[in-house]
Amino acid sequence: MRTRTFTFTLVAALVALLTFSGSGFAKGPGGGGDGGGDGEIPDYGDLIILYRDIDGVPIPSPETTATDPDGLPAPGGLCWQPIAFNVEDTEVCPADCVVEYSSPPVVEVNQYSCGVADGCSGCTQEVDFGRINAARSPEDVFIRQLEDVVVNLAIADCITLDPAGRLVASTVADDGTVTTSTIDSPLQNLAIYRELMLTGFIGAAPGLDLPDDNIYNTAARGLGTGSGKTGEVNVDMVAYLNSIMGLDDVPTILGKLCEMYREEVQGTIQLVEKCYLNYGPATSDILPTPVTPPANYLYTRSGNFSTIEQSLPFPAYIPTATSYGWFEYLAVLDLGLPSFQILQGPILNAVFPDSPFVEFDGGNIGGFAQAADDTRAVINFMHDWPMPD
Repeated sequence: MRTRTFTFTLVAALVALLTFSGSGFAKGPGGGGDGGGDGEIPDYGDLIILYRDIDGVPIPSPETTATDPDGLPAPGGLCWQPIAFNVEDTEVCPADCVVEYSSPPVVEVNQYSCGVADGCSGCTQEVDFGRINAARSPEDVFIRQLEDVVVNLAIADCITLDPAGRLVASTVADDGTVTTSTIDSPLQNLAIYRELMLTGFIGAAPGLDLPDDNIYNTAARGLGTGSGKTGEVNVDMVAYLNSIMGLDDVPTILGKLCEMYREEVQGTIQLVEKCYLNYGPATSDILPTPVTPPANYLYTRSGNFSTIEQSLPFPAYIPTATSYGWFEYLAVLDLGLPSFQILQGPILNAVFPDSPFVEFDGGNIGGFAQAADDTRAVINFMHDWPMPD
């Protein structure tokens, strides 16, 4: 690995941290608390990590006969099931709150109301949404943000991808000066994700010519950039965001996977159909579409950040024979002084030294969520070890 070494005098460092709370996702009575036994049902569906199948669809509890508040037999089961956490600490998560018929075990749920059983809220875990709270923005906000993206990309002399996969618009002045602008706004990247799910392209049909013609890649990177630098983009977050953004209820480039669940509707427990985007071998809701999504989204980390052409950053910007999949970053130089060095090397080795070969070849939401989270991880690394201007 080639290095360039520099010594810097540290005069002052001032970092402003703007923190977005994920608590804005809590709504309804209970908010994932102890309610839901015989009382009101907490709306933990927007907050809690659920037991899901390989496609991200929540697996309902078995249909059964339950007892209503009057003590009478009533239809039950078909409830969302939170995955059980804190199982080693029985003071936080009592042993009788954990149901072990599934793998992983789930939390005891009142099979009539489908709320988390009394005293069992300590077994659940909320999804860490962080700054991606912006997904709750109204439609007109996304439209305006997308317009800015389209203008910046349309007037660019070239569009490239940085090491995380973010879109970079570059223009060349008459004197040869190159000006670059990375689309790093969380809201703009969420708008990119939303638009790609709705139409399959960005800009007027058939869309702008983007560096990567796999729309799943661009969509996942937009979602990863829209999330917080820390935390994690996981299957639950992706599924909830689709619901929050209204994508589950409208035609998209992806088909839908639907399941029946029991929940309270205007004070009455009813069976309700819930649908989820199908990232696997799906048929599109929109036919025809200018851009045909791949039959399967096959994501491999090594392929995304490898040493072959088309890997990130694209195109390669370090003029060496092994520059594909390489980037530059800052690192501490141990000289007993406030010194740093600029390293050049593979993204896999720097950002993912312990697990460079993560693969999802089943074509489902797991690979999509991992692609988004890998984007987040690289952005976080470059934020912690930024190159000097």
